[in-house]
Amino acid sequence: MTEEAVDNQTQMDSKPKEGPGPGLREAREARDVTLEEVAKQLRIDVTLVRALEEDDYSKFAAPIYVTGYLRGYARMLGLAPESFIEAYQNLGAAAPSLERVAHLENQPQPSGNTQVPRWIVYVMILAVVLGVALVWRGEVMKLLAPLLESSLLPQSGAPSDNGEGTQHLQSLPLPSPPSDGGDKGAGVSSSPPSVPAAVRTAPPPKTPDLPQAHLALKANKPSWVEVKDGTGKRLFYDLMVPGDQHALDGVPPFSVLLGYAPGVIVEYNGKQVDDSMYIHQDMARFRVGDNGTSKQ
Repeated sequence: MTEEAVDNQTQMDSKPKEGPGPGLREAREARDVTLEEVAKQLRIDVTLVRALEEDDYSKFAAPIYVTGYLRGYARMLGLAPESFIEAYQNLGAAAPSLERVAHLENQPQPSGNTQVPRWIVYVMILAVVLGVALVWRGEVMKLLAPLLESSLLPQSGAPSDNGEGTQHLQSLPLPSPPSDGGDKGAGVSSSPPSVPAAVRTAPPPKTPDLPQAHLALKANKPSWVEVKDGTGKRLFYDLMVPGDQHALDGVPPFSVLLGYAPGVIVEYNGKQVDDSMYIHQDMARFRVGDNGTSKQ
């Protein structure tokens, strides 16, 4: 490779990668849409819209917020969001950490102090305690195994008076079959009595098909949403932005978590769910099924 080719390659490597911001700005200006109109549609501040167009993502708490707003911005302009999200990911952004949030409009600045969550510490301590308990139990069982075997097995080598130990059991007469009067002096039959057949267990009953229900989600403001069905299966876990709609089918009742409850409409089998009584600090957690709604 020549020196000129090496210099060109170095310049290409050192050239900063372009994110999705300029493309969004050009598309917005071509449609004669103002920053204020975009901010109003996405329910966010104008400074955040400007940060998206300038590829300045330091104002966002986590990458998952950026991808959500890029998706909503592109859809508002009638564009496919995949190319813009891919351009953002090519900048080397870290993979999003899926967190449950109560407010997505007023995002705090990311803190430089990274502390391990307390629940992770509890889980690690519990895992260590369980591991020690299992190891201890295994060592105790190894020590007790010879004692248990010696106390349960018969002592075949024990001495007996005149050798009558096992011979006495062998000489016991076996019950003879009922006589029909033919041979009254017939000897004892040497064939052992018939052993009844083992009881056959019936096959387990077939599990009936569980009933299915329909849940619809419609977002008019950004909100984190998580939905599980009655079996505990997670059906949805993502950030919804204005205009997003999702239809879910599963076994009722559904467990629903709304990070920003006023921003999401929930419908169960075609009827809107009233979750107002479960909203606390804009977040709602409730269960919905054929018997109505209830608190989780």
